[in-house]
Amino acid sequence: MFTLETDDIIGQYIIFCHVFDAQTKKYGRTREAAMETLRICRDRNVLKDYLKKREKEVINIMIELFNQEHAVQAYGKSMQEKGIKIGEKIGEKRGVKRGEKNIIRLFSKLHELGKNEDTEKALKDPKYLEKLLKDYGVAEG
Repeated sequence: MFTLETDDIIGQYIIFCHVFDAQTKKYGRTREAAMETLRICRDRNVLKDYLKKREKEVINIMIELFNQEHAVQAYGKSMQEKGIKIGEKIGEKRGVKRGEKNIIRLFSKLHELGKNEDTEKALKDPKYLEKLLKDYGVAEG
């Protein structure tokens, strides 16, 4: 394992990022995580001068990033739900049309065969209708 030099600005930034990751795992993407990240980094002399001069700015940026991330996630979820609803509506329309066609085909076959009693029973009993659709091979597309 290597150690980072705290005199190196890039090394300090990497340490800052590791501390930040640990704090967001502990506190979530909250103001508390941002504050703890800054406190720990100051205690470890990581970006100490920069954070001392720009603490408010850094916290505001971190919080704004949290808010943006939350907004993007919320928008994505909203769009996903909208897509599901649209898909359900399309599926219902297509399913009803397909079902109607299957029933018309079945009743036509039953009529050709003179099986009026089966038609009557199918109209009253949905399970019997399903059975006939399968038996006569019209349950498919």
